[in-house]
Amino acid sequence: TERVPTMSDKPKLTYLNAVIMETQRIASLLPLAIPREVSAPIEVDGFTFPKGSVIWSVLDSVHYDKKIWGDPENFRPER
Repeated sequence: TERVPTMSDKPKLTYLNAVIMETQRIASLLPLAIPREVSAPIEVDGFTFPKGSVIWSVLDSVHYDKKIWGDPENFRPER
């Protein structure tokens, strides 16, 4: 059609949404997530984080994890 897409079309534009999500995975604007404070002691992979600890997630380590993505260096919106 000749009309310009609107936000109401977004749910129907699944491949465009996949391209946007994959672009955000490969080209993170921020390498770190928002810091979180541990509200109660928690154990992760054998390490205990005491209450009050501040944890920063390194997004690039997740966005480029081969265990999660298989081939993280490749742009594949169809994931």
